Amino acid sequence: MSVPLGNVNGRNLVIASVGTSVDPSINYQESQETPTERPNGGDLLHGDLWYNDVEEILYLYTNIGWTPVGLQQDYVDTIGQDLANRISKLDSLCAGLEDRIDEHDLRLTDGGL
Repeated sequence: MSVPLGNVNGRNLVIASVGTSVDPSINYQESQETPTERPNGGDLLHGDLWYNDVEEILYLYTNIGWTPVGLQQDYVDTIGQDLANRISKLDSLCAGLEDRIDEHDLRLTDGGL
């Protein structure tokens, strides 16, 4: 790209750009391999996105590298296991409570409290 500066002493002055421009737009890639560069061969930039289509996880490129975005499957699995444990404890408590109610009903039927 050239930028004309005007006419000085009968000469046209122009500044020419000699560098390459870095594409500041956010880059999005889908693959199972971790990207090490942009598709055009340029360096990865903060804010670039990569979707691992095998793990089904979206990553954001930051100053520490690729960082997962959103809920991760292991986190979801941990929550699911915790919930299953709590339900199991509730089932045990309910079963114990039913046993106590049955005992109480028997005492009432027998007339002895």
